[in-house]
Amino acid sequence: MISTSEPKRSICSCSTCKSTYIPPITYPSHQTNHLQRPAEYIIAKMGGHVDYDPALLKWNEMHRNRTKFFRLNSRAAKLTFWMVVAIPAATLGLSYWSEGRYELKGKRRGDIIKEF
Repeated sequence: MISTSEPKRSICSCSTCKSTYIPPITYPSHQTNHLQRPAEYIIAKMGGHVDYDPALLKWNEMHRNRTKFFRLNSRAAKLTFWMVVAIPAATLGLSYWSEGRYELKGKRRGDIIKEF
């Protein structure tokens, strides 16, 4: 139960207001340069309180540091081969094979149905 002596929380989270509440979508205009976390990582609970999703924060940290810890191991080499060589080569081969085989033009006004 919240005591009545607790101060009301404002909509601001900057050091001037000394508040911890961050609304999920709207921010005050004086807060544009020092936002602590983007709105995507905020979960609104029942009662209007806001909490951060720890799984999203952990994933974001991992995603930002991905290039620092990358190693070209066998799994990464296989994926690179498939994405850079095999799939584009198969697409190119399929396009050369099907060149001129299919007529994709539809019937237009004035065309005779016998032509199709």
